[in-house]
Amino acid sequence: MESARRPGQHRQLTVKGGVHRVNGENMSARKIQIGQLWKKKENGDTFLVTRVYTEALSTFVLLRKSGSEGESLVRVKVERTPEGQGLPGFVPAVEDDSV
Repeated sequence: MESARRPGQHRQLTVKGGVHRVNGENMSARKIQIGQLWKKKENGDTFLVTRVYTEALSTFVLLRKSGSEGESLVRVKVERTPEGQGLPGFVPAVEDDSV
């Protein structure tokens, strides 16, 4: 039996914010989104995320080389890690401020 609540008092099902604690350790909720910039590890070229989509239980992104609108798009499968999502061979060009 549920106890009476005052008007305006609501129960929260999820924790607010982007940082969650599991076994005392912080886990960031990094999510790849359209408009993010990623650098290619091997040569430092910067790429813009132009599309994020799911195909057969996997998530993919389309990347466009920054400043090269005429070049073809690069399709990369998203990796899932304990820290969040990532792109193999790429690192975020801008540090994640949500943590």
